[in-house]
Amino acid sequence: MDKKLKKIFKRKLYEIGTLLKRILKVNLFIQMIIPIRLLRLRIGSEIKFQKKNLNLSMRMY
Repeated sequence: MDKKLKKIFKRKLYEIGTLLKRILKVNLFIQMIIPIRLLRLRIGSEIKFQKKNLNLSMRMY
């Protein structure tokens, strides 16, 4: 009985461990992706802003 319980306990611990590892990996992945997306958005808006400024300055002349 004791050995069976130990086996079950170990298996559960292992399952929890793998789940945690998976969650951590996903978290790292997300943390890496989000800044890249934000940077892209920022760069995109900067470019749009520059284009608007260019258009405005062209109209001024």
